[in-house]
Amino acid sequence: MKLVDADSEAIEMLHGNKPGDLFPGYYPPTKEERLDAYRRGLVSLDANALLDLYRFSERARNEFFEVLEKLRPRLFITHQAALEFYRNRLSVVESRLNAPEEKCKEIEQPLKNVIEKIQEFANRYQIDSLERHRLIGLVQKLSATLTDSIRAAGMYDLAKEQVRDATDPVLQRLQSLLADRVGDALSEAEYKQAVKEALRRREDRIPPGYAEKKLSPELQAGDYLVWRELMNEASLHDRPVLLVTNEQKEDWVLRGPSNQVLGPRPELVLEMRREPKAALHMITVVGLLKEAPEYLGTTVSPSTIREAEFFPIKTQRVNVTVTPRAAEQYGGLSEGEKRQFTSALDSIYNGLVAGRTIETIAGINVSRLQGNHYVVRWSSYGRAIIALEYGSSDDYDLIMFVIQINRKKLAADSAITETAP
Repeated sequence: MKLVDADSEAIEMLHGNKPGDLFPGYYPPTKEERLDAYRRGLVSLDANALLDLYRFSERARNEFFEVLEKLRPRLFITHQAALEFYRNRLSVVESRLNAPEEKCKEIEQPLKNVIEKIQEFANRYQIDSLERHRLIGLVQKLSATLTDSIRAAGMYDLAKEQVRDATDPVLQRLQSLLADRVGDALSEAEYKQAVKEALRRREDRIPPGYAEKKLSPELQAGDYLVWRELMNEASLHDRPVLLVTNEQKEDWVLRGPSNQVLGPRPELVLEMRREPKAALHMITVVGLLKEAPEYLGTTVSPSTIREAEFFPIKTQRVNVTVTPRAAEQYGGLSEGEKRQFTSALDSIYNGLVAGRTIETIAGINVSRLQGNHYVVRWSSYGRAIIALEYGSSDDYDLIMFVIQINRKKLAADSAITETAP
């Protein structure tokens, strides 16, 4: 039997490719590639990563700043991310300030239920009043001890007035860190084209940004605007890109069979590789803090990492639904009025996503109309009616219905002319 030389049967492939070149998003970066991203790469933080500076305790915040200052020579913040940071910083601070009191209420209510159970039990079995008061006193003492400790532990080092006046130490230190590190806004023509492209990608479910559920095209396009500006900057540098983001939505990250995050969406990795010809690395703030000691030589304490692991305090998925009448009324507003209204609606949306109640969201003037309906004052003369309902599907925890939009005060702020579907 004559053996055939395998090499003599080889076929030369005229259009062959390496799998890693075609599908880079399915190959996790090596330690060498990650080290290159930290030491040489263009490092960019999106708005939600920057806002963590207001969520941290003072000590943990200082450690996060030290990591960022190590990266400063290569930091780049997109104009869109900076804009979203400034739009939402007050809401994040309000949420942080209210967090201890909200947690106290969560603790107090079950203990009030315990007191009611003691009362019921005492009445049922005719327990004497001294013993009844002793048991109730134990629960009340426990409630006071717990809530006092939570309020003390949850003290915030920043004053609300400082933050509102933009004189707080976080913003001052951030201004120094990001001096000459924030990108230009897109030109008017580029912006319009980017919004148009974002809407096209949303319809075709091309990441990022198709998971955004907001009213105006400009707000829907926010994620894509960050991505577009980042790619524009990456095209100017022959470097890898390290994007620090807490995004966990499906239009940003790839998840495995057990719903664990495997990395950035492969489409994003491929697009960054093809257009600006850069390797994309994505990491959360927690991941950055964990990897910084190894790749940057900075010190990050375990307690700081634990803090970051519990951000945000509470999140909620929110969908925005606009009734046909409200959509028609929105279309009749001037461009300036549209911006005023969508800015107010965006504040409500972000506050709800952060787990706030609508009455405690900073920067908006809102009052309950009746039931789950609210009047939002989006300008000195503009009013809108919205309704909040919990979703019946697995897709959203909360649905915000925009029912009516007016240029002038609603008749006595009382009449609902169209109800939520």
